[in-house]
Amino acid sequence: IVLFMVVIGYATLINKSTSIISTVENYDLSVWLNTNEESVSEAFYQKVAKIDGVQNYSLVTRFGGIVDKSLLINEPINDGSNNENVKIVVFDDNSLGKYLRTLGLSTDSLNSDSIPSVVLINKGITYDPIDQTAYETTYLNAKENDLIDVAYKTGETDQAGNELDPIINKLKIALITDQYPLGVDNSADMAILVISRKTSHELFGKMITNATMFIKSDNPNLVESKARAIYDEKPIGQLFVQNFKAFNDEAKRNLQTLFLFFYIFVGIISAISIMNILNSIYTTIMNRRRELA
Repeated sequence: IVLFMVVIGYATLINKSTSIISTVENYDLSVWLNTNEESVSEAFYQKVAKIDGVQNYSLVTRFGGIVDKSLLINEPINDGSNNENVKIVVFDDNSLGKYLRTLGLSTDSLNSDSIPSVVLINKGITYDPIDQTAYETTYLNAKENDLIDVAYKTGETDQAGNELDPIINKLKIALITDQYPLGVDNSADMAILVISRKTSHELFGKMITNATMFIKSDNPNLVESKARAIYDEKPIGQLFVQNFKAFNDEAKRNLQTLFLFFYIFVGIISAISIMNILNSIYTTIMNRRRELA
């Protein structure tokens, strides 16, 4: 019975892992060309976008920001470095336009006011490693049209080696949503501020790293091989490709194999337990018959 309960406990934990892995992501591939020339990486991404099988894509730059702690409903479990408590996400104009249209907005709506506007993604799923539970979380105590101060640490230092003060900008919340755009998930476990590339350059400068390309495709393996072939034609910088579809498929296969062994083990334990119970019943009956005789 003890062995049976232990196996059932392990099976429950594995089932939780399977549920996490089985979560449908909104992208299959991430492609990042690490180069100091933004125009080179953008030209490469445009070639990749024309590969047969690419259904949709977005160019995303992400970096951490800091808002006043009074806005936080809960401290992030996965707290970022440098006290970051929000993620700032920058899209190219094409990707941003597609995302905003799904929300009933336009790119101009984020750039029209004197104070730049943002879309706040304020809900996500938090996984607590202590009690091993997942629950929906609201990150910031904020409303639409609120003005919030967002700080960004550049990491630069003065001649004495002291870190420079962070860049602080005031942003207006144009819309609050729980709809994640292509290439963005809630793995950061904190609120996400979506801004335009124009706003990013004006407020934070061009010190931010090159964008990463997130792809949704009907054949991730083929798109990956063709993207690498395009890079090999004229290799500049370093190319990093992550095939999340292949990773998830392999993880699912490994878990299924592990499940198979667990079920076989449970079956063996169950068979032995049933045989022991039947043997005990048979022995009891035979002893009672001898007593009655």
